[in-house]
Amino acid sequence: MIIASVGLNAVLDPILIFGWGPIEPLGVNGAAYATLLTQFITALAGIYLMLRPRFGLRIRWRDLYPEWAAISKLGRLGFPASLEQSMQALTVMAMTMLAAKFDTLVLASYGLVFRLLTLTIIPVFSVSMATSILVGQSLGAGDNSRARHATLVSAISSSSLMLVIGVSLFSFATPIMMLFVPEQPDLIAQGALVLRIFTLTFPLTGLQLSLTGAFRGAGDTFTAMLLTIAGIWLVQLPAAYLLSRHSPLGANGLWWASVISSCVSTAMVVLYFRSDRWLGASGIPPLAVEKA
Repeated sequence: MIIASVGLNAVLDPILIFGWGPIEPLGVNGAAYATLLTQFITALAGIYLMLRPRFGLRIRWRDLYPEWAAISKLGRLGFPASLEQSMQALTVMAMTMLAAKFDTLVLASYGLVFRLLTLTIIPVFSVSMATSILVGQSLGAGDNSRARHATLVSAISSSSLMLVIGVSLFSFATPIMMLFVPEQPDLIAQGALVLRIFTLTFPLTGLQLSLTGAFRGAGDTFTAMLLTIAGIWLVQLPAAYLLSRHSPLGANGLWWASVISSCVSTAMVVLYFRSDRWLGASGIPPLAVEKA
C-alpha cells in the first residue's frame, strides 16, 4: 500500500503541477491536491482490502458505535507516542536554531546531513515497528521469554545493520557530500565532518530503536516517551549549547552533543530493558512455564 501510494503521488504530482491535456497547471497547489487525492484513493483501497474475505472481517452498523473504554485505552497508549514524536520534531528546530548562531556553512551542513540521516535510518525504524508487533503478540500469548528473545534478536540485528551503514557512510562521507553539492568544497568538507561524527551514533541508535519498539509493543509507551525526552532535553540540547558556546569545539560541539546523548540514552534504555519492568505493562500474566 505504501509503495502504491508513493507511486500514485509521483504520477499525480507532475500532472497537477504542470498540467496535462485538459488538466490546467495548478503550480504549487497541484502538489497539495495530488497528496490529498492520493490519500483519499489509498484510504478507499485500504478499506476495500480490509473488508475482503481473506481478512475475515464483517462490519455491522452496531459495530460502528464508539466503545469509550477502547478509545480511552488507545488514547493512553497513543498520546505518549505522539508527544514523543512532537518532542523529536522540536529537537530538530532547537538544533537548527543553535546551528543558525554560526555561519551559513554550519547551518547548511546540518540540514544536508540531517536529510541524509532520515533516509538511512528508515530500515531500523521498520525493524522497530516489527519488534513492537512481535512483542505484542508474544505478551498477548503470555510468553515473556519469546518477547525477550524477539527483542534481543531485533536489537542485535538493528545495531549490526546500522554499524555497516555507519562504516560505509564514514568511509565515503566526502564522495557522498559531493553528490549533493559538487561545486562547494567548503560545504563538502564541513558536511563530511558532520556526517562522520553522526555515524558514531548509528549502532547505538539501532539498539535503542529496537528496545523502545519492544516497550511500545508491551504497551509501555509512557516510559519510551520519558526515556526519549530525557535523552533529548536533559542531555542533548544542554550539551549542544554548552559545548558549542562555551568550549573550544565551537560548532562541532553541536554534533558531539548528539554522540553524548546517544550514549546516555542507550544506557538508560538498556538498563530499563534489563529490569524487565516493561514486561508487566501489558497487564497479561505470563504462562505457567514462565513463572516456573
